[in-house]
Amino acid sequence: MPHLSPMLWIYMMILIWSSIYLLNTQTWWNSTKKVYITNNTNKSKKSNTWNW
Repeated sequence: MPHLSPMLWIYMMILIWSSIYLLNTQTWWNSTKKVYITNNTNKSKKSNTWNW
């Protein structure tokens, strides 16, 4: 394992902890799902080729 700089370790830890925090936040997840679904429905209305 190569030696990592302290700043990189701090950055990685912040990234990991923030992702865990966001995954545990149900309101954040629900709002993201709403936005995702809304974007998909808007896409499918514009053209039938975007089927995802």
